[in-house]
Amino acid sequence: MMNSRIWLLGLLFSGSGLEAAQDQAASLKNIVIEGESRIRMRGDKPVDIPNPSPREAIEKDLAQRMTLISPGEKLLANVPVLLPARLASDVVLSPWHQKLWTPPVLSLEVRNAALVPIKRWSLVITDDHGQVFRRIQEKGSLPPRIEWDGLGDSGEPMRVGHSYACTLSVLDKSDVPTHLANREVRVASYVHAQDNRVSVLLETRQIFVPGPALSAEGQQRLRETRDWLRPHHHRTIRVEVYGHDMDLAQRQAEQVRKYLANGLHLRENDIKARGHAAKDSYHRTEISAR
Repeated sequence: MMNSRIWLLGLLFSGSGLEAAQDQAASLKNIVIEGESRIRMRGDKPVDIPNPSPREAIEKDLAQRMTLISPGEKLLANVPVLLPARLASDVVLSPWHQKLWTPPVLSLEVRNAALVPIKRWSLVITDDHGQVFRRIQEKGSLPPRIEWDGLGDSGEPMRVGHSYACTLSVLDKSDVPTHLANREVRVASYVHAQDNRVSVLLETRQIFVPGPALSAEGQQRLRETRDWLRPHHHRTIRVEVYGHDMDLAQRQAEQVRKYLANGLHLRENDIKARGHAAKDSYHRTEISAR
């Protein structure tokens, strides 16, 4: 009797163990095992990127090419010049070369001049006060071209903003005068360059607007003026403004000085600026380097 009970209990325990094993196997089917890949790919750039500059290789090749095989032989070699990466100065010439008048201010072309028999000819220039400013005369036939450089008989430059009357006359063999041409000349600027000196005359009202401030037209004229001053930057540069009021003229002169100094890479104290009260009503701006 006892043996039958033990066997029955053994069946019960073995039956319950089998069910537990089946349930555990069924639950393992739903388990997903995930792993992490040890290989990782990134799109980052390397920290040190080499810069393959060809300069070293080019210089070595040029050095080999420029080495003469026989130094005793006199050979001509075109040695290339290696320019630096950047010029030492960033100062360049301005393209504004049409705002300032340069000599000649008057040019008369005479056609068939040799065919006209004359005894003497003359070109007379008078100012706006009727005074003779310049007289050019010669004996014999007229030349093919007659020019006036803008200077008076005393070497004084013409006044900017003022009108000049130019009359060309001839005298024939019978001493009968004949007027051939009449011209009026008026310029707002004038450049007088002689030897190692240069002087630029400007009509003040053309370069300023009320304020005082530089006008767009005035800045163009001053940019071209800087090109004339640049070869003479080691000399004394002066800015002198002549006007009605001395204080206003001084402020205008300082405005011009500041503009020129910035363009010429100079200190403002390197350029002298002064305003004057014009006694003869001749208002102008004179910029000179002497």
